Amino acid sequence: ISSFLSGGHVKHVLEIILAVVEKGKGGNAFVKIGGDQDLKACLGLNGKAMGNREVEVTQVKLEQFEEAKQGKFFVKLTDLSRKVTTEDISKFLSDGNVKQVGEVVITVNEKGKVSGNAFVKIG
Repeated sequence: ISSFLSGGHVKHVLEIILAVVEKGKGGNAFVKIGGDQDLKACLGLNGKAMGNREVEVTQVKLEQFEEAKQGKFFVKLTDLSRKVTTEDISKFLSDGNVKQVGEVVITVNEKGKVSGNAFVKIG
């Protein structure tokens, strides 16, 4: 990750946190950087390849970085059935070897109907 960032002219990498869901599978990395110039350089790497994978680079708030340091992660599920329940989601993730399924929030649209999206706290 450091090589990928330095190759994109990111000069001040202060800390890297890896959030690997399952060994050998893809995951997320949270990178604390040194300032606006580094932020612009990082965002310029969005869609570039690291090894044989295209990387999505987005800005997150410092609170999200701090939660990642504490082992608290969030995932977003999309294209869910409008009939899905929080219990369905918890079971789905548990069956997929997610060990610590926390709070599950199913979002609703402006009409108050289930949107088909959910956010889940992991860890």
